[in-house]
Amino acid sequence: MTGEVNSIDTDMPYMANMTLNDALIRTGGLKESAAASLVEVIRRKKDVDPRSPSAQIATIYRFNVNRDLSINSDENKTFTLEPFDQIIVRRSPNYAVQTFAMVAGEVILPGAYAIISKDQKISDLVTQAGGLTPYAYVEGATLVRPVRLSAEELRRKQRSIEEVADNASKSVVEAEVISPNSVESININLKKILAKPGSSEDILLQEGDTLRIPKLLETVRIEGEVQLPKTVKYRAGQSFQNYISETGGFTTKSQRRRSFIVYANGSVDRTRKFMFFNVYPRVEPGAEIIVPRRTSTPLSAQQVLSSTVGIASSLLTLITTVLLITKIN
Repeated sequence: MTGEVNSIDTDMPYMANMTLNDALIRTGGLKESAAASLVEVIRRKKDVDPRSPSAQIATIYRFNVNRDLSINSDENKTFTLEPFDQIIVRRSPNYAVQTFAMVAGEVILPGAYAIISKDQKISDLVTQAGGLTPYAYVEGATLVRPVRLSAEELRRKQRSIEEVADNASKSVVEAEVISPNSVESININLKKILAKPGSSEDILLQEGDTLRIPKLLETVRIEGEVQLPKTVKYRAGQSFQNYISETGGFTTKSQRRRSFIVYANGSVDRTRKFMFFNVYPRVEPGAEIIVPRRTSTPLSAQQVLSSTVGIASSLLTLITTVLLITKIN
């Protein structure tokens, strides 16, 4: 017997005059998830015509079983099992174990809340938690979701990492330990979600989701190739360059045009080029400004001078050639 029973027994000893009810009792009865109306007995056919391509090789008997393991139909109550019969108890198509999502931070009632419908969304979770507190920073809200990998996916990923490690220097690449229950942060726009519940921004909840809503943030972190990386107070209206100035400015190794910002909700914006100017991204509370390091070695003064002389010499040669051709003509 297999399926939604309390104790699966795939090799149950046969007894004369054994009924379906007897077999179900021996397995401890039906699970809560069992579809009692979908209990099947599959019986092999004997003396099948080997020359018939469409010969029936098995017969399926279906039963409607009550939770007390009694069978509804009087006709089926007298049904007895035969050797090699297979019993399958199907899972109820509407059965689902109760799942929960968490909300943490600046809501009236933080904690775990039941996912009560398949279409429950982030806005519903905020409503269940009583709404936001006056200090909630909605722009910094994030959704943390468990990443569950199957055993085969874990093995495949681990093999890939080990192959890279085998083909590289052990001092450079080390095999990574993959957690079967890691998490990922999903960028959301809670401000838009709450302004228009049910919109495309308002994503469906899954089991184990955690909505994190931080308290109003008042700082900005500047890291990377600046004179003095540090955290400073956020001031509305200050530009990217203003915050860089508070650290003493860029270093000689700063890669300014590749500077970027990581916002409190995990989203990222980068510096863009407009003609000869860098257009830096806006700065918001809780943001982190990152200035990358230039990977190539900057030219020395002598190299710059040599390059300039070379360009000037090429231009002079070009001008002379044009004048000679004009004179000849």
